[in-house]
Amino acid sequence: MSITSSSVATPRAVLIGLALAITVNLFSLAGSYHVGYRNLTFGHIDFGLLIPFLIGVLGPNILLKFIRPSWGLRYPELLFVFCLGWIGFTVPAWGLLNYLVNIMVEVHYYVSPENQWRALFFPYLPDWVVISDGAGAVTGYYQGIRDAIPIRWGAWVIIATSTSAAASRRRSTAPRTCEASSVPTTTRQEAISA
Repeated sequence: MSITSSSVATPRAVLIGLALAITVNLFSLAGSYHVGYRNLTFGHIDFGLLIPFLIGVLGPNILLKFIRPSWGLRYPELLFVFCLGWIGFTVPAWGLLNYLVNIMVEVHYYVSPENQWRALFFPYLPDWVVISDGAGAVTGYYQGIRDAIPIRWGAWVIIATSTSAAASRRRSTAPRTCEASSVPTTTRQEAISA
């Protein structure tokens, strides 16, 4: 039996994989912010993905195979579901939450007279990259906010929009590569003229 891309990425495998990715991302957020466990996505096989996959996908799939074998996912589909969940979980949970969001808020939260960040770094930081703590958005992010105080969405939306626009602009203006090599054209021309 040959395995084609249409037999692996079936509509049910895509739907189950996306549901798994969404579920484990919500599980990671709950574990990170409510329980305080921030290492669910850290490791070679992420337990934040492995446990929901075993309980929510593989377990029911084994039961379905016993009830009616045609209902269960085949091995290539299971692998696709796991990979889709893994990619959909690792990138947002580990990369986005641990790096991008912290970059936007750490500067104003950890500034102190001892580290002199205000004098050393603040003149070079554009306003559209970091969130200022004028509205209490940074302090609320790290320390939490009381129920009566609304979330300062304005500060977050402006930064997220401008960062996304800058990232998409950077991607569209990236130097083109030569067909013969993977070296960017500008670097290759500079090397030839030197």
